[in-house]
Amino acid sequence: ATVSVSVGSSGLTFDPQTVNANPGDTVTFTFAGAHTATQVSFDTPCSPLSGGFDSGSSSAGKTFSVMVNDTTPTWVSCQIPGHCKAGMVFAINAPTTGDNTFQNFQVSCKKNLALGAALI
Repeated sequence: ATVSVSVGSSGLTFDPQTVNANPGDTVTFTFAGAHTATQVSFDTPCSPLSGGFDSGSSSAGKTFSVMVNDTTPTWVSCQIPGHCKAGMVFAINAPTTGDNTFQNFQVSCKKNLALGAALI
């Protein structure tokens, strides 16, 4: 199955913000402007994951697809400066309970902004 995700069509958001997908499914990101779909880790939501996928900066109408290999959570953010810190994040197969929920992931990217600001 193909799961469609709109990137930036409603401001600095992925829509939907989280999806459940099965191994073999494809998640297709359709961009509404200059954004990225970049794989990150839960702990460092605004930094690209080494070896992870990255759409690169895209433009309106472009698409980028990712094959889902397993049901492990996959964390994604937009790497355009300021977008991740504004909460522009997405998850595939995010847990709904425990510490690593989508809500906590989104909060942690916004906390990074506060921590970064404190270091200046």
